[in-house]
Amino acid sequence: MKKFDVISEGDLNAALNRQIAQQREWLSLDEKGRFIEFMGRPFLIGKGIFPPGDDTIQLIESFPVLKGKIVLDFGCGTGAITIAAAVKGAESVVAVDINPAAVRNTRKNAEQWEFEDIIKVMEFDGIPEFGEEMAFDLIVANLPGRNRNSSTYTEAAQWDTSFKAHTSLFENAKKILTGDGRILIAKSNYPELNDVVELAEANGYSCSVRNIDAPIPDDPRRSYILEFEAS
Repeated sequence: MKKFDVISEGDLNAALNRQIAQQREWLSLDEKGRFIEFMGRPFLIGKGIFPPGDDTIQLIESFPVLKGKIVLDFGCGTGAITIAAAVKGAESVVAVDINPAAVRNTRKNAEQWEFEDIIKVMEFDGIPEFGEEMAFDLIVANLPGRNRNSSTYTEAAQWDTSFKAHTSLFENAKKILTGDGRILIAKSNYPELNDVVELAEANGYSCSVRNIDAPIPDDPRRSYILEFEAS
């Protein structure tokens, strides 16, 4: 696949400073967190957890038809994508995150939205081993944008140390996807955007662009929704 244009080194420095400021803001919440409106209903954002943003909505809007499908939300955070998949008719959704606070956050939102029978939430570092009895029609992932060392769970929401989460996804997805299953990922135009495509291709996946956000004046960042299928 042709390489994507990515943002400059100077813009990367500005983006890093913006991420550090965001992380401080997320950690400034009290232990009870706060509620926002999401899909027309109250939605809990826990302390130190990456809140849903424009790329979350962009990813949700790129969902295929989910009625009766089995979905994995890898790196669930607050559970926004998990909840959206349930709302859009998924038969079952499994949500996975390395952060125990994110797992609690997703569970609370599943309870708030009365989806406890549909949603299962797991704390795990990487893709779990589900066994032959579980096969997913779709894996959705809004993973960290940068390959950068993280030392806290909050940092790990934006920085994937040694690209560990991405590597786990593409090395293990074929074990848990149905024959025609897909992977849907949101990625910004950091240099790692091309690294993700190369990693996917090395593991036998082809990539297509499902959606690109509209440019914002004076903001070099663009958000892509990428779909991967076994090639």
